[in-house]
Amino acid sequence: MKEYKNYTDAELADAFIFPNDLSAEEVNAADAAFSKHRKEAMEKMNPAQHLLSKIMQLKFVMEDYINSRNLETDYSFGYFLHAYMDTLNKTTAILSHEITIDTSVIDSCLNDENTPDEKFLVRLDIHSNSLIPAHIWWRVLEKQKEKEIVNDEKKLMKSESKYVKKLNLDLAV
Repeated sequence: MKEYKNYTDAELADAFIFPNDLSAEEVNAADAAFSKHRKEAMEKMNPAQHLLSKIMQLKFVMEDYINSRNLETDYSFGYFLHAYMDTLNKTTAILSHEITIDTSVIDSCLNDENTPDEKFLVRLDIHSNSLIPAHIWWRVLEKQKEKEIVNDEKKLMKSESKYVKKLNLDLAV
């Protein structure tokens, strides 16, 4: 960092950030051109490419949730399973048939009443052609469990403390 001491903060920023010398009208024109190009690109996509795009978008939302420190979201395994089924336009019965999991198990997972086992997660991985790997589904479950523990920590501590003998730590020296 010593080599940067000879420069002001403004000079350093100019060296690393491209200046925007566009007027408001030019910015609007550039935005419109970009929107037009994006719309044309979306129209050229075939249904398989469009589906791939939507699945990848779901995967990125899942990864953002996993990596987020925020536990105050409505996301859960059931939420993402529902989003996956909506993306594919699949009903519970159809998904049940395609991954050979009972509809009642899928329904209980959709409602976050039950935690799926590893086989369920692996079958979702295979079903998505590994676009959403089993470990991402697993990490969503871990994040959900973390949220449950943090939200219920005081109640859990109180109910479980009667079963535990605390360590006697005499820290007086």
